[in-house]
Amino acid sequence: MADTNSECMEKEFNVYRSISTHRPLRISDRKIDLVRMLAVRGSFVLNSLQKNGTTTLMINYAALREGAYIDCSEFSRENYLLQLENEIERDSKHIVLLDEIMSLYHFINDDDKSLDYLTQLSQRKQLIIRIHREKSSTAQRITRLKDNGFEIVEIGKIPYDEFMAIFQREFAVSGFNVPERFIKYAHSQFSQLDKQVNYVAEAFRLMVGNPSKEFTEREVEERTKHLMHGGTYRCESAKY
Repeated sequence: MADTNSECMEKEFNVYRSISTHRPLRISDRKIDLVRMLAVRGSFVLNSLQKNGTTTLMINYAALREGAYIDCSEFSRENYLLQLENEIERDSKHIVLLDEIMSLYHFINDDDKSLDYLTQLSQRKQLIIRIHREKSSTAQRITRLKDNGFEIVEIGKIPYDEFMAIFQREFAVSGFNVPERFIKYAHSQFSQLDKQVNYVAEAFRLMVGNPSKEFTEREVEERTKHLMHGGTYRCESAKY
């Protein structure tokens, strides 16, 4: 009996870990947004919240279009543009996706020079860049990029059907489940995919740990606050 209980607890933990660290690095959950991106033939800007599934979306797009995905935050301040150019030329692909583009603006520290560089690069490559809408300077930068020929693609809240599909896949394999009311609550209350997923993961953890207790949606929200740090969920896994 002890072995059976241990196996069950391990299975429950593995399901919780699978949900809470849900990071599909190659195949995006955002099917509709991916189709929208694939339909654009020129250079464009992805205007998205942080931790909203956009990195995976870019990696998925790069694989389908044989583009070069580059994380701009990986380069150091010294000779920043030279490092970036070397990486772009090393891949020698026509389509280039630049994630964490705010790093470029930060290290160059000159909006005019940053805009000139991106505009010139878009004349050589089909350029897809990601910008975080939370930043106070984002709106003006997006307007200027649009004026320089970039199309703007908004990445908002994931559609409910696509969000629900994440957990249908997770629970179909394990045999566990979470009442849909918790999934609906997560989707309605949070804008970022990362926060939505963390809420459902916590609902699952509470349910399997207290099977005789009937939790409310607000109770689960209160219990997830320990996951929050400075207004955002702490996440030890890969950038999403």
